[in-house]
Amino acid sequence: MRRLNSFLRILLFVLVSLVSAVTPAAAQGNQITYGLVQDSTDPLLVTAVVWPNFTSTDVDLSTAVFSLMLPAGTTTMPSVNPLPSSGGFTNINGSWTAWRLTPSVYASVGGDPADLAGYDVYQVSLGPGTASPPMTSGEAVPLFSFRLPADCRTQPVAVLTNDGAIQQAIANRLGTNFNNQMSVSVDGATAVDLYAGTMPLPLRWPAP
Repeated sequence: MRRLNSFLRILLFVLVSLVSAVTPAAAQGNQITYGLVQDSTDPLLVTAVVWPNFTSTDVDLSTAVFSLMLPAGTTTMPSVNPLPSSGGFTNINGSWTAWRLTPSVYASVGGDPADLAGYDVYQVSLGPGTASPPMTSGEAVPLFSFRLPADCRTQPVAVLTNDGAIQQAIANRLGTNFNNQMSVSVDGATAVDLYAGTMPLPLRWPAP
């Protein structure tokens, strides 16, 4: 138990360290909005996207973290085993590695499973230097995708809210931060910490 607890803390500390050194981007006026999109003809296929409020063909993502919530016990395709294991969703822009915090894993390190409100929480991290997608203001930029099982309809699927109750509970228990954040260079100028919000949410899946 102590070994798992220690491993989780080290792993999550490393994840947060990727995005811990930030400077405000307000001066540049650039913002990124996080969201999840269903395929219009295949509603169980979900794509994580961002919407920029700027246009540039000179964009480099140095770090990025995307945190989302799926009903507890949901098995995605590709699959992601619970911490301390990791997996990867289908890469569209960049190389993305996913970690899955389940209520049972959370309880094993002393947390109250109720803190997660019936969700498994995923943190998906960009491999440094692996993405440089052009961005057009107001147009969705796909990051990675995954497929849900046909019976995934018990709760909304959502992006984890920065500073929300679930994020705060995880931070208080594990001493780390599951959040949504990007460090981006736009037109050669560094603009860091471009998180602006989430849209459109929540999503629900139809019965099979």
